[in-house]
Amino acid sequence: MIKKVILVGHGGHSKSCIEVFKEKKTFKIFGYIDLKKKNSVFNYLCKDTEISNFIKKYYFFISFAFIKNYKKRDQLIKKLNFLDAKFINLISNKAYVSKSSKIGEGVAVLKFAYIGPDTNIGSHSIINTGVVVEHDVKIGKNVHLATKSVVNGESSIGDNSFIGSGTIISNNISIGRNVIIGSGLKITKDIQSNSKII
Repeated sequence: MIKKVILVGHGGHSKSCIEVFKEKKTFKIFGYIDLKKKNSVFNYLCKDTEISNFIKKYYFFISFAFIKNYKKRDQLIKKLNFLDAKFINLISNKAYVSKSSKIGEGVAVLKFAYIGPDTNIGSHSIINTGVVVEHDVKIGKNVHLATKSVVNGESSIGDNSFIGSGTIISNNISIGRNVIIGSGLKITKDIQSNSKII
């Protein structure tokens, strides 16, 4: 059965997600919801304030990312959960996901990403292009691992955190909730919740 999917957000990250949708024969993009109409081949449906009109008939995928502020994305997730929305996982055919890993709902795993054994990925997280998540890692909900970041074995990242492109998290590191880490860094010590490392 082909699932008709509504994209929530239609910016730059959405374009990367659409490239993965093109690999999938089981999903069809019905249209997108955003604050305003964009130049797009897909149908503009409405603003997010009118999202409840589509809940029963369609599946949803949150296709906008966050870097500095997770709150808008988190609020939309909570709203859609309250409305009992159905979500899809978008996992590229060109990504590797271990069979012993566990992945929540609404997760994006983009091209050339690697998710190792016994790893847990929380709902609505973004595992972006070329990311490596090694064995026994725990990723919280609504976490964004930006392009080519690396999370080494037995580390954990709390909800609503952002890890910048090319940043490497060493083995057995604990990163709290609502943390922002910039690009190209090497993290060798635990980081408390609500911290910003740039």
